[in-house]
Amino acid sequence: MPPRLCLATVSDETFATGTEVLLHSFLRYNPWFSGDVVVFADALSQQTRARLSRLHPVRFEAPDPRLVEVSADLQARHPALSAKHLRFLSLEAFRLSHYDRVLFCDSDIYCAGDVSALFSRDEPFLASDDGYTYEDRLTPLLRANGYGAIASETRYGRQHDGSSPGRTFSSGVMALSPPWLGEATYTALLETMAAHDFTGERVFTDQAVLNTHVRGRYTTVSGAYNYRVLLEDYIRYAEDVPYPDARLIHFAGTIKPWNDYAPADLAAYDARYFKYIDVWRQMLEDARKAEGANGVGERILAQLALTDRDAGVSGVPGVMGRVW
Repeated sequence: MPPRLCLATVSDETFATGTEVLLHSFLRYNPWFSGDVVVFADALSQQTRARLSRLHPVRFEAPDPRLVEVSADLQARHPALSAKHLRFLSLEAFRLSHYDRVLFCDSDIYCAGDVSALFSRDEPFLASDDGYTYEDRLTPLLRANGYGAIASETRYGRQHDGSSPGRTFSSGVMALSPPWLGEATYTALLETMAAHDFTGERVFTDQAVLNTHVRGRYTTVSGAYNYRVLLEDYIRYAEDVPYPDARLIHFAGTIKPWNDYAPADLAAYDARYFKYIDVWRQMLEDARKAEGANGVGERILAQLALTDRDAGVSGVPGVMGRVW
């Protein structure tokens, strides 16, 4: 029998446009995929569900009540988690035990190439290095160029007993197979989540839980499969992966492509975002083209006017002056 495959993600109304681009771009570059798409969400409007389902038959799943209970208890003890609690829904991917392979992707990712390797490899847990591990890997390069080591914050899994968790990974993209899929792993993750002390952790939620539980029992894959814009230079210099070679582009961090930013402000923050956001927005337009959304007709006519204007500037009248 063919393997049972699944693409899974987490969404809410804020991230739903990102989910739309993730699904469209994934299906565009992976036409071979005939598996299921699962979206974990605790609240999505019918309109949003219909929009996502136009791209592919989507199964929407609410989080397990046990995770909801643990999350509520954590939020009561650590109010800072209230704005981030949906990140814990990535753990739900581990209870999809009826699949041979589950690819979990955050919804602020777009696909830029074929990712069949993540489904076909034999290792049961694939993930890319996180920022901490890239810093460890780049320390020799820094020292060779006369700089000191990067002074990282105390990372998850190390803060209580002083021991090092070794290599750690990003939870934004994970390729999972049995024995990692199933009730045993899911229950253990909930126990780790409930016992974890999130005091002082500003960002890491599910990633802290996963690295604390997994403790290096996974296989590292290229950052091309989790190309975080925030870590572009880390990935380039640690792995020699330039951005045109990336397969999954991840807007980890504050900047999200569905938000509007003043160009000057975005340039001051990090000008490299422009090239990624431009591609993401083209993907969104492509995803909605059938609906006539985003003024497709108007854009085509504007392009026609631009080519005609260019022809006039060049001194060659009419369509013959267009440069294709």
